[in-house]
Amino acid sequence: MFDSQMKVKTAIRRSHGPETITVKFPDDEQWADWFRRRKVISTSHARGQTKLDIDTGEADLRLYEQIREPGSADLVAAEATEVVERIALREVAGGQVDADKVTVDLRVFPDQITTHRVRIPTTEEAGSLKRSTDVINLRFGQQQFKQSIHPSVKLYDACQISTENYANGVPAIHKDEVIRAALQLIEDEAAQGNQ
Repeated sequence: MFDSQMKVKTAIRRSHGPETITVKFPDDEQWADWFRRRKVISTSHARGQTKLDIDTGEADLRLYEQIREPGSADLVAAEATEVVERIALREVAGGQVDADKVTVDLRVFPDQITTHRVRIPTTEEAGSLKRSTDVINLRFGQQQFKQSIHPSVKLYDACQISTENYANGVPAIHKDEVIRAALQLIEDEAAQGNQ
C-alpha cells in the first residue's frame, strides 16, 4: 500500500562509496513547486523534427533540500535528480475505458500498483486542462512550456470515483499522471473508433 506520509531511505553512489540518505515523501505543495520549476524546452529542427529537453536539476535540488531528513548528505543536482526520480515514480501499467468511467493502473514507488477509477471528463473539462499549459516563444525556434499541477489535480478530484492501495490519500503527482493517462486512453479509443 502506498503511503504518502512515508519516509524513504535510499542509497546514492558517490566517489567514496554508497551513502544512505533519508527523505520524506513530498507533500502536494512541494510537488506543485517542483512541477512549476521544471524547464521543458521544445526546439524545432529541419524537416519538421522537434527535440524536447526536460531539465529538472535545479527543481530536484530544491525539492531535495525541502524533504531531506536531518543527517542526510548534501547533494549536487544530478544526485538530487536521482533521488527525486525514484520517489516520483509514476508509470501507467494499464488502463481501460468503460461506458462511463476509466480505470488506470499506476506503478508507483516503491514498485507498487495502485488503481484509480475516474468518471469520463466532459469535453469542456478536458479542453480546459489542455489549455492550462503556458507556451513561451523563445529565440531560435524554441518554446518553453510552463505547467501548473493544480488544474490536473482539480480535474482528478472532480472525476475521482475510487482508488485502491493508498494510505493517507493520493498525492498530487499521481493525480496528474492518472488524469492525463485517462484523457489519453479516451482519445486513443475515439481514434480507433474513427478508423
